[in-house]
Amino acid sequence: MSSTRAALAAPLAVLVAIWIRLAWVHPLLPARIPAHFGPAGQVDRWSDPGEFVLFNALFPAFVTAVMLGSALLAVRLPARWVNLPNREFWLAPERIEATRARLLAHMATFATLTLLLFAAVMEISLSVARSGSARLPALFFWALGLYLAGMGFVVASLFRTFGAGAVERRRATESTGLRRG
Repeated sequence: MSSTRAALAAPLAVLVAIWIRLAWVHPLLPARIPAHFGPAGQVDRWSDPGEFVLFNALFPAFVTAVMLGSALLAVRLPARWVNLPNREFWLAPERIEATRARLLAHMATFATLTLLLFAAVMEISLSVARSGSARLPALFFWALGLYLAGMGFVVASLFRTFGAGAVERRRATESTGLRRG
Protein backbone atom coordinates (compact mmCIF):
# COMPACT_ATOMS: atom_id res chain seq x y z
CA MET A 1 0.00 0.00 0.00
CA SER A 2 1.43 3.40 -0.95
CA SER A 3 2.00 6.01 1.74
CA THR A 4 -0.81 8.11 0.23
CA ARG A 5 -3.30 5.25 0.45
CA ALA A 6 -2.17 4.42 3.97
CA ALA A 7 -2.62 8.04 5.09
CA LEU A 8 -6.11 8.23 3.59
CA ALA A 9 -7.27 4.87 4.98
CA ALA A 10 -8.05 6.00 8.54
CA PRO A 11 -10.20 9.06 7.79
CA LEU A 12 -12.06 7.22 5.04
CA ALA A 13 -12.65 4.24 7.36
CA VAL A 14 -14.13 6.55 10.02
CA LEU A 15 -16.36 8.20 7.40
CA VAL A 16 -17.62 4.81 6.18
CA ALA A 17 -18.20 3.75 9.81
CA ILE A 18 -20.35 6.87 10.33
CA TRP A 19 -22.40 5.99 7.24
CA ILE A 20 -22.84 2.38 8.37
CA ARG A 21 -23.94 3.55 11.81
CA LEU A 22 -26.46 5.94 10.26
CA ALA A 23 -27.89 3.19 8.05
CA TRP A 24 -28.17 0.95 11.11
CA VAL A 25 -29.94 3.45 13.37
CA HIS A 26 -32.11 5.19 10.76
CA PRO A 27 -35.11 2.85 11.13
CA LEU A 28 -34.87 3.10 14.93
CA LEU A 29 -34.63 6.88 15.27
CA PRO A 30 -37.13 8.75 17.45
CA ALA A 31 -39.28 11.47 15.91
CA ARG A 32 -37.08 14.25 17.36
CA ILE A 33 -33.29 14.31 17.59
CA PRO A 34 -31.23 17.21 18.91
CA ALA A 35 -29.72 19.18 16.05
CA HIS A 36 -28.08 21.95 18.09
CA PHE A 37 -27.26 22.73 21.69
CA GLY A 38 -27.15 26.32 22.90
CA PRO A 39 -24.44 27.88 25.10
CA ALA A 40 -26.19 26.69 28.28
CA GLY A 41 -26.20 23.10 27.02
CA GLN A 42 -29.93 23.03 26.29
CA VAL A 43 -31.27 21.73 22.98
CA ASP A 44 -32.31 24.79 21.00
CA ARG A 45 -33.10 23.05 17.70
CA TRP A 46 -34.48 19.62 16.93
CA SER A 47 -34.43 17.67 13.68
CA ASP A 48 -36.49 14.85 12.26
CA PRO A 49 -34.83 11.50 11.42
CA GLY A 50 -34.41 12.32 7.71
CA GLU A 51 -32.67 15.63 8.37
CA PHE A 52 -30.49 14.03 11.06
CA VAL A 53 -29.31 11.25 8.75
CA LEU A 54 -28.82 13.57 5.78
CA PHE A 55 -26.79 16.10 7.77
CA ASN A 56 -24.67 13.47 9.55
CA ALA A 57 -23.94 11.69 6.26
CA LEU A 58 -23.22 14.74 4.10
CA PHE A 59 -21.51 17.20 6.44
CA PRO A 60 -18.72 14.79 7.50
CA ALA A 61 -18.33 13.78 3.83
CA PHE A 62 -17.97 17.43 2.84
CA VAL A 63 -15.44 18.13 5.61
CA THR A 64 -13.52 14.98 4.65
CA ALA A 65 -13.44 16.04 0.99
CA VAL A 66 -12.19 19.52 1.90
CA MET A 67 -9.57 18.32 4.41
CA LEU A 68 -8.23 15.42 2.35
CA GLY A 69 -8.56 17.35 -0.92
CA SER A 70 -6.51 20.21 0.49
CA ALA A 71 -3.99 17.74 1.92
CA LEU A 72 -3.58 15.99 -1.44
CA LEU A 73 -3.27 19.35 -3.17
CA ALA A 74 -0.72 20.60 -0.64
CA VAL A 75 1.59 17.63 -1.15
CA ARG A 76 1.43 18.06 -4.93
CA LEU A 77 2.18 21.77 -4.97
CA PRO A 78 5.47 22.88 -6.49
CA ALA A 79 8.12 23.04 -3.76
CA ARG A 80 8.39 26.83 -4.08
CA TRP A 81 4.78 27.13 -2.81
CA VAL A 82 5.28 24.96 0.28
CA ASN A 83 5.87 26.95 3.46
CA LEU A 84 7.99 25.02 5.97
CA PRO A 85 10.75 26.01 8.37
CA ASN A 86 14.12 25.10 6.84
CA ARG A 87 12.38 24.62 3.53
CA GLU A 88 15.56 24.13 1.53
CA PHE A 89 16.52 21.19 3.73
CA TRP A 90 13.12 19.46 3.84
CA LEU A 91 12.33 20.00 0.17
CA ALA A 92 15.73 18.99 -1.17
CA PRO A 93 15.34 16.41 -3.96
CA GLU A 94 16.53 13.54 -1.75
CA ARG A 95 13.96 14.38 0.99
CA ILE A 96 10.96 15.89 -0.77
CA GLU A 97 8.94 12.69 -1.14
CA ALA A 98 9.45 11.70 2.51
CA THR A 99 8.55 15.24 3.61
CA ARG A 100 5.37 15.20 1.54
CA ALA A 101 4.43 11.80 2.95
CA ARG A 102 4.90 13.11 6.51
CA LEU A 103 2.80 16.21 5.80
CA LEU A 104 0.03 14.10 4.27
CA ALA A 105 0.07 11.75 7.26
CA HIS A 106 -0.27 14.67 9.68
CA MET A 107 -3.08 16.24 7.66
CA ALA A 108 -4.90 12.91 7.44
CA THR A 109 -4.60 12.60 11.21
CA PHE A 110 -6.28 16.01 11.58
CA ALA A 111 -9.12 14.74 9.37
CA THR A 112 -9.41 11.46 11.31
CA LEU A 113 -9.62 13.24 14.66
CA THR A 114 -12.24 15.65 13.31
CA LEU A 115 -14.34 12.78 11.97
CA LEU A 116 -14.07 10.96 15.31
CA LEU A 117 -15.40 14.11 16.99
CA PHE A 118 -18.30 14.20 14.50
CA ALA A 119 -19.05 10.55 15.29
CA ALA A 120 -18.98 11.26 19.04
CA VAL A 121 -21.32 14.25 18.68
CA MET A 122 -23.68 12.16 16.54
CA GLU A 123 -23.75 9.43 19.21
CA ILE A 124 -24.29 12.01 21.96
CA SER A 125 -27.24 13.47 20.02
CA LEU A 126 -28.69 9.98 19.65
CA SER A 127 -28.22 9.36 23.36
CA VAL A 128 -29.97 12.61 24.28
CA ALA A 129 -32.84 11.79 21.90
CA ARG A 130 -33.30 8.33 23.41
CA SER A 131 -33.11 9.58 27.00
CA GLY A 132 -35.75 12.26 26.54
CA SER A 133 -33.39 14.80 28.08
CA ALA A 134 -32.86 18.17 26.49
CA ARG A 135 -29.39 18.79 27.95
CA LEU A 136 -25.92 18.25 26.60
CA PRO A 137 -24.27 15.52 28.70
CA ALA A 138 -20.81 15.86 30.23
CA LEU A 139 -19.62 13.20 27.78
CA PHE A 140 -19.51 15.91 25.12
CA PHE A 141 -16.83 17.78 27.06
CA TRP A 142 -14.78 14.60 27.43
CA ALA A 143 -15.02 14.05 23.66
CA LEU A 144 -14.07 17.66 22.98
CA GLY A 145 -11.17 17.42 25.43
CA LEU A 146 -9.87 14.26 23.77
CA TYR A 147 -10.19 15.91 20.36
CA LEU A 148 -8.24 18.98 21.50
CA ALA A 149 -5.59 16.81 23.18
CA GLY A 150 -5.23 14.77 19.99
CA MET A 151 -4.92 17.92 17.90
CA GLY A 152 -2.34 19.27 20.34
CA PHE A 153 -0.38 16.04 19.99
CA VAL A 154 -0.43 16.27 16.18
CA VAL A 155 0.65 19.93 16.25
CA ALA A 156 3.46 19.07 18.70
CA SER A 157 4.48 16.26 16.38
CA LEU A 158 4.61 18.69 13.46
CA PHE A 159 6.84 21.03 15.47
CA ARG A 160 9.07 18.11 16.48
CA THR A 161 9.25 16.87 12.89
CA PHE A 162 9.86 20.20 11.15
CA GLY A 163 10.56 22.83 13.82
CA ALA A 164 13.68 24.12 15.54
CA GLY A 165 16.28 21.41 16.01
CA ALA A 166 14.61 19.00 13.58
CA VAL A 167 17.18 19.60 10.84
CA GLU A 168 20.05 18.86 13.20
CA ARG A 169 18.37 15.67 14.46
CA ARG A 170 17.69 14.56 10.88
CA ARG A 171 21.25 15.28 9.75
CA ALA A 172 22.57 13.29 12.72
CA THR A 173 20.44 10.25 11.84
CA GLU A 174 21.34 10.54 8.14
CA SER A 175 25.06 10.77 8.89
CA THR A 176 24.97 7.64 11.09
CA GLY A 177 22.94 5.74 8.52
CA LEU A 178 19.94 5.38 10.84
CA ARG A 179 16.56 6.02 9.27
CA ARG A 180 13.60 7.28 11.26
CA GLY A 181 10.11 8.06 9.88
